[in-house]
Amino acid sequence: VQPAVHKEWTRAYPSGHATQNFLMAHALSAVIGDDAALIARMFAIAREVAENREWAGLHYHSDTRAGEKLAADLFPTFRKIFAELIEAAVRE
Repeated sequence: VQPAVHKEWTRAYPSGHATQNFLMAHALSAVIGDDAALIARMFAIAREVAENREWAGLHYHSDTRAGEKLAADLFPTFRKIFAELIEAAVRE
């Protein structure tokens, strides 16, 4: 079964929900550290949120993948920008 896609929507673009949720997963991973199971669960939740947007007919799978890649590409820069905040969260 394929997700519903509105036929009048033909443009594809990175999913903002995917980008946002994968960025959060990356950020929380930086704080959590070595808990591989928890990190895997966070990325699974990010993927589930993004895929729900596909099922709602709002995005194509390629939009989800693009949002995931965009988050991975942006995170190193965000990590530098928010280094103090991330380090404070790690200390907590």
